[in-house]
Amino acid sequence: MRTCIKSSLLIILFSFLVTSALARDNSASVDKDDHFAGTYKSVDNKFIHIFAPSGDYEGAYEYSNKVRQVSGAYKQGQGVCSTENRGAGNVMLFYDKEQCCLRLERISNKLVVTVIGYSYTNLGEGGMCQNHVLVKTN
Repeated sequence: MRTCIKSSLLIILFSFLVTSALARDNSASVDKDDHFAGTYKSVDNKFIHIFAPSGDYEGAYEYSNKVRQVSGAYKQGQGVCSTENRGAGNVMLFYDKEQCCLRLERISNKLVVTVIGYSYTNLGEGGMCQNHVLVKTN
């Protein structure tokens, strides 16, 4: 029963996020190469990412049987962020007080998210700054 309710909440939230993202004006461009723009969900259904071409970002993740929605911005490009130990990332997320340097890599029809570095206030939670595998939904 709990799993069914949790899945239903995630589906409702996903529908809301997609509707909200499509309603925005996405005329500005973050980068000439908008190859990550779109809506993605993780293969384990715990993450949703919406990267608008304008640089707006919407996301949701599951944590401790709850779903948390986030909103912010992102920038992309080779070397947009980096750490000394883990190298360069190609996507930087900004939401709430969180910042997340990620490397997104296409493998087959999947998008592999690797965390390069992060700064966040919800210690232990991880937010969107976690390694996971995505599939594009639109």
